[in-house]
Amino acid sequence: MNTSIKKKSKEEVSCKLVSKGSPGAERSDLVCSEPDEIIQIEELMTPFYREIARELPGPIPHYNYSSYHLFCLRKNLLPYLKKLNKNYSVNLSSKKNGYIMSIVAEIYEGDKYINLKGKELEYVKKAIQKVIQMYPMCLLYDFSDLKYDYKYRGKYHKQWATDLISDIFSNKSEKYKFKRGRIYTSLIDYPNHEEVWENKNLKIYNLIEEAFEKGAIYLSPKKQDFTKEWNMLLYYKGINLYYPNWNINIVEDKVSFLYDKMNSVWRFIYYDGRNGKQWRKVDVRNYEQLMILLS
Repeated sequence: MNTSIKKKSKEEVSCKLVSKGSPGAERSDLVCSEPDEIIQIEELMTPFYREIARELPGPIPHYNYSSYHLFCLRKNLLPYLKKLNKNYSVNLSSKKNGYIMSIVAEIYEGDKYINLKGKELEYVKKAIQKVIQMYPMCLLYDFSDLKYDYKYRGKYHKQWATDLISDIFSNKSEKYKFKRGRIYTSLIDYPNHEEVWENKNLKIYNLIEEAFEKGAIYLSPKKQDFTKEWNMLLYYKGINLYYPNWNINIVEDKVSFLYDKMNSVWRFIYYDGRNGKQWRKVDVRNYEQLMILLS
């Protein structure tokens, strides 16, 4: 939608805020008696706007968005901003633009406003147009964030988390989509969409934490022999997630250990605290050989 308006000549105008509605449920409309000058606003204008009331009494001013439109825009724009700077965030503000209040995106790094220019500005403008087309789907979880977590520095951990959640959510309702290491969902049916989003996001985080501690990994049907070789049990019924039915202190990172074995990396380096307390290197090809190390 094109919200640009040609600039008019400057005129003296009379505008005031007028309260409407019943007590306790008032809203304020900006009422202008004459055409207002179009002011120059930030370049990151979205197609969302709200009309300004011109006279009272009169029809309720038209607007073309809901709070959920803006919620989706904020969430879906974040991955694009992180490609520029992982600390960037977006704030959506309402700016007067003639007879409409335009919704404008403002980029921040912490509390510092960032005035984007050149290629970065054009990149974000295009990103805004892309993410608006994604409505009503909004970003629920982004696995690129895992690389900033101390727990997920192993070379397999991002792949592991992606496999884990994509398999779980591929068996859920069509309201979930998995794309490029991100989960998207529609919360359009929830008036309290922000609260629902927080709960679902936390649930995914806790699922990842629990699965990591257990060493649960995704195994395709072609890899079922691997579960026998390493004494693994089904983690979730109906999906291809398995965890080792053992807890051995010399294997601190079971996820990386099992991914190594799936990729035929047999060498295992561990700390032997019994005989001379030293680091050892051995080849381990199955669960039985691992048990021998403890005998």
